Amino acid sequence: MIRVGVAGAKGRMGSLVCRTVADADGMDVAAEVDAGDPREALAGCDVVVDFTHPGAVMDNLRWCIGQGLDTVAGTSGFDEPKLAQVRESLAAAPGVRVLVVPNFSVGAVLMMRFAEQAARFFASAEVIELHHAGKADAPSGTASRTATMIAGARAAAGLGEPPGPRRSSWPCGTGSRSCPACCSRSGGSPRSRPA
Repeated sequence: MIRVGVAGAKGRMGSLVCRTVADADGMDVAAEVDAGDPREALAGCDVVVDFTHPGAVMDNLRWCIGQGLDTVAGTSGFDEPKLAQVRESLAAAPGVRVLVVPNFSVGAVLMMRFAEQAARFFASAEVIELHHAGKADAPSGTASRTATMIAGARAAAGLGEPPGPRRSSWPCGTGSRSCPACCSRSGGSPRSRPA
């Protein structure tokens, strides 16, 4: 039986992880922690799944690595400097593994790969995302990772920098088509502004 600890267990994704693990054969939810709970409850787990918040995930990862806990991080907000910090922490703990996953959806993973493959054929590309009003960060980890993969493919193909970077957002910043304040008045379409 794989003993799984979930950090961020009361959140939208964390609670889904708890239900999924509880329903799976060969796995057991051994610990559920959330903001304000002591991390020590995770100490006896075989693996920890972190779906917390971009502001909390790095401290959680350092703690898990220090405890020798393999960890899957599904929390958004991992850029190259944060990944470098994870690698640095792991260098001191060679037996510990950390998997940072920008998106668990097969469709999203395929989209990222297809965008990377197609990037060399286009003068520029735009990543547009729509998410619920309670999303903790924008751009999402998926959007950031997609943009990084596109940029890497363009560089490998010798295409150089694309035209100026832009960010797209809904007028109210929530990304909700049902927002009565401004999105519905604007026809529910995003606007673009320089990043």
